[in-house]
Amino acid sequence: MKKANALLFFLLILLLCGLAGASYWFKVIEVSPVSVAPNSDANFTVTVKGLGSDGAYVGLTFRNLSDGLTIVDRDRLRYIFPTGTTAFNVTIRAADLTPGTYSLEVGTAATGSPPGFTKVNVTVSSPLETAAPEAAAYRTAEPVVVGKSATEEVPEETSEETAGPETESAPAPGIALALLALLLAGRKML
Repeated sequence: MKKANALLFFLLILLLCGLAGASYWFKVIEVSPVSVAPNSDANFTVTVKGLGSDGAYVGLTFRNLSDGLTIVDRDRLRYIFPTGTTAFNVTIRAADLTPGTYSLEVGTAATGSPPGFTKVNVTVSSPLETAAPEAAAYRTAEPVVVGKSATEEVPEETSEETAGPETESAPAPGIALALLALLLAGRKML
């Protein structure tokens, strides 16, 4: 009887401290716009948020890269606190691609956490378009266009969630095990 009470007390303390219900869940919440010229590199930032009840070391994984795009450099691992956000720096290289919009998916990699990939659009611009901001200082005044202003236009969304419904809630299998142990200990006491 004393052993059952001790076990029940220990499991109750674990449940109250949150150790039994620790969950690891990290999600890509923001990706900065990615624009690169052919045969060059560009940097962008991926922001990851901790949504579980415990922190962990998190890395980024990439999949479904369009042909001609490669990830050259990235931050390997970063510790993310529960409810904390961390920015990862990534460098992408474009081969000799025609101008247009290409895509890739970025997700998180952490022990015990679902991956949850997010789609990222990569804009490959022509070399003349990338030189345009520098040449703009030498231009004369452009004619005014009547109608919609640039501030009223809705920018194209750069990240789109592709995660399924299984990532909507944080996994916490420890709570179920603790409740099962409490139930078994309670049956032994009766």
